[in-house]
Amino acid sequence: MDGLSGTKGGNAGNITISAGSNIATGSLNAFGGGGGGGGAGGTGVPAGDGGDGGNGATIAVTSTTGALTVTGDVNISGGGGGGGGGGGGGGNASTGGVGGTLGNAGGGITISVGPAAAANISGGTFAVDGSNGGAGAWDAHSNLKAGHSALCAQVDQPIAA
Repeated sequence: MDGLSGTKGGNAGNITISAGSNIATGSLNAFGGGGGGGGAGGTGVPAGDGGDGGNGATIAVTSTTGALTVTGDVNISGGGGGGGGGGGGGGNASTGGVGGTLGNAGGGITISVGPAAAANISGGTFAVDGSNGGAGAWDAHSNLKAGHSALCAQVDQPIAA
């Protein structure tokens, strides 16, 4: 059985808030989930690939007459891809799995407040793509060890008289 591939990270859902007066909230997070890592391979068994990152969504906040206060971050970033599983060693080593693809940042952040009102965000505002997952490595040490054991078995033969 091959190493299992990681699952795709979840896509975020949109956040929409509309009110006629002041709006106060904690963090507004609509970021994608990270992809799952791939499962390890074995001798002659391919490693699993990393899952893709989930996509961010959009955030829209509208206060027709009041202000907006966000105590925390506003984030629509994409999730990172999962790392590929490590390859197995031995005489018939498998290679490492491929890393998952990044998740894309969401469609945008829109904030609209009433006349002479302010939008105050105490944390950061983030809208970046995730990163690609790294490829899994294969175990060169196990290959070397297997080759060394085979060589020792040949050398340790009795010498003919």
